[in-house]
Amino acid sequence: MISRVANTIVAMSGGAATSSVTTAAIDTTGAVLIECTVASFFETAVVALTDSKGNTWILNTTRIFSSIYRIQKFYCYCSEVGKNGSGHTFTFTSTAGVVGSLAVLMVQAYAADGALTFFSESAGAGGSTPLAIGNQTPPATQSALITAGLCNISTTHAGLAISLGLGILNSLPYNAGNNMGGASADLIQATGAALNPVWSLTTPSNVVVCGACYLENQYRVQSTPNIGLNISHSAQEYKLTGLNSNIAQAPAGFYVQQLPMFRLVKLKKADGTWANVFTVFGVLMKMPDGTWEIVGEF
Repeated sequence: MISRVANTIVAMSGGAATSSVTTAAIDTTGAVLIECTVASFFETAVVALTDSKGNTWILNTTRIFSSIYRIQKFYCYCSEVGKNGSGHTFTFTSTAGVVGSLAVLMVQAYAADGALTFFSESAGAGGSTPLAIGNQTPPATQSALITAGLCNISTTHAGLAISLGLGILNSLPYNAGNNMGGASADLIQATGAALNPVWSLTTPSNVVVCGACYLENQYRVQSTPNIGLNISHSAQEYKLTGLNSNIAQAPAGFYVQQLPMFRLVKLKKADGTWANVFTVFGVLMKMPDGTWEIVGEF
């Protein structure tokens, strides 16, 4: 099951003299995925997201309204040792311009029983609320995480709400010369269901919104006895180690080394039982779309 382990928000300050903002330290222990939502001013287009644990960040959504107001979503997979934990900070940086990017940085970290992988993104139209983030259609065969972001220049967030059961995590109104208005929200679904959440606000001004969906892969790899294979694991990841160092990485964050003697794996199903899978080619893994793929060829 998916769970949120930490979230935080920070606003850029200093106007044109400022080109970056860093969060206070949070504890992301146990997280397998972290998402950062950034509301900013589009005076400077070159942006970057970094963190104190050296994770690799992927930009999955950018929505710009009226050539000025920008909402973005970044995410990273962070299950490896040293990629999550206490003292974790996050930094958003933009090229200094006539006006700083006036960014609001919102961070959300999630744990899961299996791997948590990006599935889809969406961006709604800009202007006045109500505004839908765009359709998210996770399959009913897997649990899902739905996230939503908002950028605006409303000096108050009175009446800020989002529909269809999403909960608002972070919210900060617009402060002229200092920061854009921003908000983020999420919903954890035990079984995926299509939805298109709508943001609303009592006094909206130049609002732009976006959304994303992540799926939990509930299958884990376990070795079988007596085939020259060792397995080490933590709460976040499973790694197979064996006869050499030719490594293939699965999209879901599982790591499989080349093992010439490898012929049998066990896959843990969502109900907690283990199923034998025989293969002369490698490890089979069930992907978020329900298909099976070989993630290591031997």
